Amino acid sequence: MTTRREDWDQRLHALIEHTRCTPFAWGAQDCCQFARAAILAQTGHDPAAAWGLQPYQSALGAARELRRLGGLAALPARAGLA
Repeated sequence: MTTRREDWDQRLHALIEHTRCTPFAWGAQDCCQFARAAILAQTGHDPAAAWGLQPYQSALGAARELRRLGGLAALPARAGLA
């Protein structure tokens, strides 16, 4: 299990504030990318770095990528968080 940085709370707060001002965009600023960025901000570890992610720019592309990765429910375990 990856541990949090000492300043994880400030980093997460900064990410949330940045995200509040950033428009939604598939593959760049969506729910899965936010979760990934939140883990990175808190731990310094990108949980998806070795997954060979395929770029997507639509809901259909996101669904295909999630299916390729085993589905949304599989992502926490895949990231070492479950």
